[in-house]
Amino acid sequence: MVWGKHWSDNSFDKKYGLRRKHPHVFPTDFTQKDSMAWIYPVEALGKFRYWMDNIYVTEKFGTYLNNNAKKWFEQCRYTCISSSRSASRLS
Repeated sequence: MVWGKHWSDNSFDKKYGLRRKHPHVFPTDFTQKDSMAWIYPVEALGKFRYWMDNIYVTEKFGTYLNNNAKKWFEQCRYTCISSSRSASRLS
């Protein structure tokens, strides 16, 4: 999503060509609101790599991790507890 905003804000369609939507199949336990994935022109790959290393990782990734860490921890804790209870019933 962040790359898509960067793409639009910088009018990269004009420079690299149009991106397009393509259906993506997600695992059944990982449902998504939008199953359509963006496909970007290969000519933009270098720009994406630069953006990922020099903008996203250095400026935005820490915030993403902080905002999602508690959610992930709770999901993992629930899964681990459920798995542990199931295993103890089997023994």
